[in-house]
Order: sequence, then C-alpha cells, then structure tokens
Amino acid sequence: MKLLMFDTEDFWYKKFSKTVDSAETCEVEKSTTDSLVIFLNVEKEDEDQRIELLKRL
Repeated sequence: MKLLMFDTEDFWYKKFSKTVDSAETCEVEKSTTDSLVIFLNVEKEDEDQRIELLKRL
C-alpha cells in the first residue's frame, strides 16, 4: 500500500480516463481550497496484510 498526502491551498483536477471498463462514464472537473489531498494505492498483495495495514493508518 502506498499513501501520498498533500496539504494544499488550492487543488484542481479533471477526470482524464476511466481505468475500469464497468465504471460509469462521466465528465468531472473540480477545484477545492485549503484541503488535504490523499492518493491511496492498494494492491492485491495488500489483502493478506489488511489488518496490519489498517493499524498503520
């Protein structure tokens, strides 16, 4: 599992493409101010260590 966090004054994003074919298709563009932006990456191998990983969060 990887965790990347940013404390931002201003953050903007626009949906570029979907990574799962079954996901709903939609156009999204948003911005926010004074926010904590968190990117979380979980991999298949992390399932075996689920409880240990949750304790770290």
